[in-house]
Amino acid sequence: MDKKTKSLVTILVVALLVILAGGFFAFHYSSKISQNTQSEVSLHQAAQNALKYFNHILSGRKLSAKISQESNDPETGLYKVDFEVFKDNSKAEGHKVSAYISHNGKFVFPQAISIQQKITNIPQNKKPDVKLFVMAFCPYGNSAEDAITPVIKLLNSKINFRIDYIVGKDQKNNFSSLHGEQELHQDVRELCVQKYSPNKFLDFVEKINQQCSPKNADQCWEKVAQQANLDQQQIEQCQNKENNNLLNQEMVSSQKEYLVDDSTRFNGAKKSSITGSPTLVINGVIYSGDRTAQGYLHAICSAFKNQPTECHTKIQESNKKAPAGQCN
Repeated sequence: MDKKTKSLVTILVVALLVILAGGFFAFHYSSKISQNTQSEVSLHQAAQNALKYFNHILSGRKLSAKISQESNDPETGLYKVDFEVFKDNSKAEGHKVSAYISHNGKFVFPQAISIQQKITNIPQNKKPDVKLFVMAFCPYGNSAEDAITPVIKLLNSKINFRIDYIVGKDQKNNFSSLHGEQELHQDVRELCVQKYSPNKFLDFVEKINQQCSPKNADQCWEKVAQQANLDQQQIEQCQNKENNNLLNQEMVSSQKEYLVDDSTRFNGAKKSSITGSPTLVINGVIYSGDRTAQGYLHAICSAFKNQPTECHTKIQESNKKAPAGQCN
């Protein structure tokens, strides 16, 4: 097939696909098409119906189609037919086109799109369990903390909320954190504040995010603790005595497998461990929606058996969306 003819074939095939992409087509253009009144026709008859339809579209252009393969497609429940489009009487390789055909032989589809449910609904209970997995100085995690804080303050005691920290171990089997040793220390300090001063925890985290970094956290946190009216000595004692226990608990929590709300975001998997900061888990299901205050509120409220009135609140920060991405 020469270059000019090949280009013409390509244009016509594209036009054919555009026509098909408009939805589906019934074979009613001519009485020449078999008008079988049965509810189902054979694969071969359906393929012949489609072939006549395609050749009708291509007629007058000195182009024609022929069937290269007919098959039953078990995944879609439709007939699948592969065609090749040629210049009339040409022996050169044709342009390949595939189509799906209904079993009554009257409708053709350019592709089969699955609408199978892939969303896992968050289970409901009286008091939803909400966990946000982060690293103390992951910028994506910090933005998620900023977005979810007004939601947590709004729902308050109506939910069980905690922040968990993603940690690992190095080659020497020592605990480690992605952004360095000072981040690991800050993970522990925040766990201590969450355990012993839960009412001051979110304010402490917010101020740490604003004022400190993984380069100065071991000094910076003391000033922030004073601003938040926290017992600095209690935090230090907790850090010294409970460090290993707290971090072991965090590793267990992050390595556990949770259901996912949208398997398409996890390569089809129905479960996943915590792979990055931030990750929000609601009643045991990993949430993949918008990282906005309103998005978080909607997701958490969907986990209530009976939604409290707070769920109908319009949060002022709802347009503040945490950036996409994770630290992992």
